Amino acid sequence: MNVIKKIESSEMTLTTLHSYRTAMENLTIIDHTAVVRMGQVNETDTLVMLADFFLKLAEATASIVFGISGGKLTAIFRNAGFRRDAGKLAQELFADFGTAGGHRSAARAEIPLENIKARLKCSLGYEDFVLQLIKKKLRYRG
Repeated sequence: MNVIKKIESSEMTLTTLHSYRTAMENLTIIDHTAVVRMGQVNETDTLVMLADFFLKLAEATASIVFGISGGKLTAIFRNAGFRRDAGKLAQELFADFGTAGGHRSAARAEIPLENIKARLKCSLGYEDFVLQLIKKKLRYRG
């Protein structure tokens, strides 16, 4: 109810509302982490807003929201617990591809698409590749 009240009390555009719908359709829970693949986004601020939003899920103690904008893949990390470190996870996943880091509770990675391209398998797109990395790191069980 608190999340709904917060959404209701803030100003929202149709574009923002569409982003929430896309995020909900592309949500995967991996090891208590809400992982959301957004595809092409106009502004990376949208990813930040969604990462904060999905951190409030009862089933999630962390969130990772990623999308593509301006020739880069951007991933936003949020962590509510003490056992994980968002900055460390961002570095472990993406430091080989671009810039990644942050703090225990919040982090960001920015990867030029060309840095991922060489590692792509024929059938995988950028987002599938990133989701596969995350699943492997978080010990996906489903």
